[in-house]
Amino acid sequence: SGAKRCFDRSSRAISMHSSPEVTSEFDLVHVSFKAPHGREAFALHQELRGRRPTPQALCGSDAQRFLGNSNPLVNVSVDLDLLHDVATISLQGPKDVWFAVGFNALTMSDQPWAIIVDGNGEVTERKLGYHQPGTLLKPSVTVVESQVVGSLRSVLLTRSVKGASPDYYTFKPLDGAEINFINAVGSGPTLSYHQHRTIGQLTLLPVAAASGASGAC
Repeated sequence: SGAKRCFDRSSRAISMHSSPEVTSEFDLVHVSFKAPHGREAFALHQELRGRRPTPQALCGSDAQRFLGNSNPLVNVSVDLDLLHDVATISLQGPKDVWFAVGFNALTMSDQPWAIIVDGNGEVTERKLGYHQPGTLLKPSVTVVESQVVGSLRSVLLTRSVKGASPDYYTFKPLDGAEINFINAVGSGPTLSYHQHRTIGQLTLLPVAAASGASGAC
């Protein structure tokens, strides 16, 4: 019957996404509580209906704005407005020493596009080298605001979502929600060997719009 075929298809699909072996209807109900969430859940739902989800149909794919924040060492916030092609980047670190963030990288050997803020608040951009300061790039960011509050310096920057060239990072939230980055803090006001460094990850979440765009998954 149609109900039996649906049950059989559901059993096969869920067994592909769940580690426990389905041996009875009771097990099937038990496993369903461990089903994937977000994009994976939507993909499973489409499989059960005999469809393959397209990238455009996935959660948040119709959103025009994405937000992300991470604070492993340098406080990094990114606000992407795809409709107006504006990336707003906020960085916060110690006021008297340089700090920097390199996007889409886990090590300096990835040679990422990096933003450096020195101890005087000057902002520069570089394509980093392997344990080298790399190449100074032409400015692509506009400094909207720079201020010092207490022991912290904050800068607010804007630029195009798309990088000015392959040396600059292009934000692509529809291709993936996570952005790895490296960040470091120096011991003096000018760029030199870092005193502290670590890696971080930004998770860009879609923001619901009045037009009905998807919100965070």
